[in-house]
Amino acid sequence: MSQNFDRQLTSSQFVDDPYSTGRQLRSEAPVYWCEPWGAWVLSRYSDIRSVYTDAVRFKSRGRINALFQHLPQETLQQLALLQEHFSAGLLHSDLPDHTRLRNLVSQAFTPRVIAGMRRRIQALVDELLDAVKCQGRMDVIEDFAFPLPATVISELLGIPPSDRDQFREWAGGIISFQGNARPSVESVLHAQDCVREARAYFGELFEQRRREPAGDLISGLVAAEEQGDRLSEAELMTTCVTLLVGGHETTTSLISNGMLLLLDFPDQMRSLRDDLSLISSAVKEMLRYESPAQRGFRLVAQDTEIDGTPIRQGQLLCLLLGVGNRDPEHFPDPDRFDITREAKQHLAFGGGIHFCLGAPLATLEAEIALATLLMRFPDMKIERGRPEWADNAMLRRLKSLPVAF
Repeated sequence: MSQNFDRQLTSSQFVDDPYSTGRQLRSEAPVYWCEPWGAWVLSRYSDIRSVYTDAVRFKSRGRINALFQHLPQETLQQLALLQEHFSAGLLHSDLPDHTRLRNLVSQAFTPRVIAGMRRRIQALVDELLDAVKCQGRMDVIEDFAFPLPATVISELLGIPPSDRDQFREWAGGIISFQGNARPSVESVLHAQDCVREARAYFGELFEQRRREPAGDLISGLVAAEEQGDRLSEAELMTTCVTLLVGGHETTTSLISNGMLLLLDFPDQMRSLRDDLSLISSAVKEMLRYESPAQRGFRLVAQDTEIDGTPIRQGQLLCLLLGVGNRDPEHFPDPDRFDITREAKQHLAFGGGIHFCLGAPLATLEAEIALATLLMRFPDMKIERGRPEWADNAMLRRLKSLPVAF
């Protein structure tokens, strides 16, 4: 069984369809040591939720750098910048530093601020759809699902949306290696190059904001960094890169995955078009059914056990979020896509102290985007072939989604 699961977890088929293997894991080996990954793989909803909510036994700080320990020593010596980057910032900190950082950044994501962005998001959605309406076709990702969140997070941070293709390149390089507990030398060196370029970009922006503060998130964080005791330079840099990357990657996937689901399940599309008040529950179900974030990692801080299985300090846990979202113990009939389902306890945004800060913004963008698509292009159909999933272990995303209307 061990070798069989090792083969399945490391196959390209698992990236295309993680759910079949996930069902087997939940049934036969819910706490499974994957030797090729060098990590314990958790597939049950309850176990994943428990890990996320226990910030004492399971740490965020050090989890990414732990992915590098299998690499040759000469490679590790070249990764000083990448290891420094993943040693600070919002996603890579634990209590009490995490509370301090989250309080600083959360001021840009309060319910009042998010609600105030609705009109701007709607305007961007209409602008993007106006640009393609006469063509009768578009690629949902290239023409819509990517530029929308990339523009929103750019404006929130205070950076030029025209640089969004560069952001996308950096994001792809920084994220791609993180889905593998034992990433390749090439992937981590490429990630470090992307981090170096992104940090140089932000360094120039920080200097501009110190000279000329503006009413954006970067200006607020730079002011906090200058106070010294609120935000270090390393925390400032890593947090801004994280916000830029996370602010559009997963939302792009949410919108495009959600549109594919509606096209695949026309009865659900009709129900939503007939009653747009269902859009909120529909987006939650999309997040559950095809979670943009497929995997999460935690570092074990002390010897412990999960479901009676001994786990040692310093070992890695790989949390299969998408698989956990299909656990029948928590979501009855989990392989059925149902926009009326109450799926608010899904794992797509993580959990515990690291629950995604941008979740309300991503949800709002998806609700406005998908509702407007249904209203303006009610006869939308996939234009050619079957869309393919990108070869990305971390994110559940499509290569493209060409449609006609």
